[in-house]
Amino acid sequence: MTEKSDVDEISGTETDQKGGGKQPNVDLWQMLDPVDALSNAHYGQLVDALKKVLEKDANINVASVAAKCLTGICQGLRKKFSAIVPSLAPALFDKFKEKKPFCVIHCFECVDVVCATTRKFFLAKVHIVVAISKPNPDIKKQMDLLLYRLIRDIKPDQMPKKLSKELMPILAKHTADPDAEVRDASCAALGAIMKCIGQKAALAMFSTLVTDKTKISRIEEFWKKAIEESDEC
Repeated sequence: MTEKSDVDEISGTETDQKGGGKQPNVDLWQMLDPVDALSNAHYGQLVDALKKVLEKDANINVASVAAKCLTGICQGLRKKFSAIVPSLAPALFDKFKEKKPFCVIHCFECVDVVCATTRKFFLAKVHIVVAISKPNPDIKKQMDLLLYRLIRDIKPDQMPKKLSKELMPILAKHTADPDAEVRDASCAALGAIMKCIGQKAALAMFSTLVTDKTKISRIEEFWKKAIEESDEC
C-alpha cells in the first residue's frame, strides 16, 4: 500500500540539468506499477503532474510511463478515481494520435482500466464527443474502438441517451471515411450501440445507413460479436 510520504516523494520534482527547470521525478513514479491498493493520501498533485507529462512531454517513453502510473493509481483508488476522469480524459484521448505503439497501448490500458474500475467513464462524455470529432484518423479509429469496448459491456439504462444521439451522426460520417480502418472501427462502435439498445431501436436510429446493405451487414457482425464478448454472456 502506498502511503502519503511515498506520494509526496513521487510527486516531487528534480532539476533538469540541460534546461535548468524542474522536471517530474519519473523514475520514482514507477513505484506505483504494480499496486494493489492505495492509502487515503491525497493524489491530486501527483495526478496533475502525471497529466502534464502526458500532455506536454515530447519524450514518448516518459509519457508512456506516466500513462502506466495513472493506470496503477486508478487500480488502487478504484471508484474514488471517478472524480479525476473528466480532467484526465482529453490528455489520454489526444495520445491516440501517437505513432509509437507502446505509448498508445499504455493509454489504451489506462482508459480500459478506468472504464472497468469506475464504471463512470461517461462522466467524460463532452470530451468523448470532442475527441471523436477530430480529423486525425488515428484518433477517430481508436475512439471508435474505445466506444465499442465501453458500450459493449453496459446495460441499456446505463447508456446516456443524449450521448448516443450526439455520437450517431459522427459515427455515421466515419462509416464513409477515406481510411478503411476508421470505417471498420465506426461499424464496431455502431454494433456495440445496437447490442446495447436493441436491433430494432438501433436500425431506427441508423436511418441514414439502412439503405447501405454492406455497412449494415458489417454493423450486425459487430453486434453479434459484442453480444458474444459482453460481460452479460
